[in-house]
Amino acid sequence: MENLFIGIIGAISGIGLGVLGIYFFNQFGITFSANVQNSGAFTGMMSRFSQNNNQNVTSSIPLSINYQIAIMLLGAGVAIVGALVAGFFGALKITKLKPQEALRNLE
Repeated sequence: MENLFIGIIGAISGIGLGVLGIYFFNQFGITFSANVQNSGAFTGMMSRFSQNNNQNVTSSIPLSINYQIAIMLLGAGVAIVGALVAGFFGALKITKLKPQEALRNLE
């Protein structure tokens, strides 16, 4: 039960932090831009992709992150299942330990 609770809390906090991060990331309006100067072998190739035949070509791509509920639920499911598996194997290891050895190794 404890590991289920920890998994649920981890999933909720992970989804919350992810949505908050996406919100702030989209608010800044980050764009990737590149300036390419046509010279030598690239002159012919770059003139095909550009609207004008200037020597410099500038490209700008706005970066926007979208989230999907299905992906978030999948991540929450993985977090919960991972917590349950970790708890199961921890409990399985403890059941094989004798009480005398557990008290002897207590530090």
